[in-house]
Amino acid sequence: MEHVRVELHRLNLRRLRIGAATKLVEKVTRQVAIEARIDSRGPYSTGATAASIREHVYVAGNDVIGDVSAHTPYAHIAHGGARPHIIRPRRPGGKLRFYWRKVGRVVAFDYVSHPGMRGKHFLSGPMERVGRRNRFIVLTFGD
Repeated sequence: MEHVRVELHRLNLRRLRIGAATKLVEKVTRQVAIEARIDSRGPYSTGATAASIREHVYVAGNDVIGDVSAHTPYAHIAHGGARPHIIRPRRPGGKLRFYWRKVGRVVAFDYVSHPGMRGKHFLSGPMERVGRRNRFIVLTFGD
């Protein structure tokens, strides 16, 4: 199963006791997950990606790590966006059938020309906002 993963922060345990560091990272990770569930929703959202968002806090060596991830097969597309592309049925000769809100009914096509979409950045956006609110140094890569 594909998923999107954003590592929240690594906190040096030499500065804080492990218990205090863990509580802080748990608090911030929970806030990121809550905001990510809100940001992942939209007019065409079924809520599946929001429901798939999980948080995990663990200690690795001298670090306390908070991890927030989404576990739907298309989470990476919703997060990062997509270029315009053609969508075809899985089976040769099959039809794509779906409810099209614009026409108000189920339609069937041989293929669909998807116009592309901007990413929602529903993981990295909350990470930056919540991290900065809590005085964390936030670094993102490849977003």
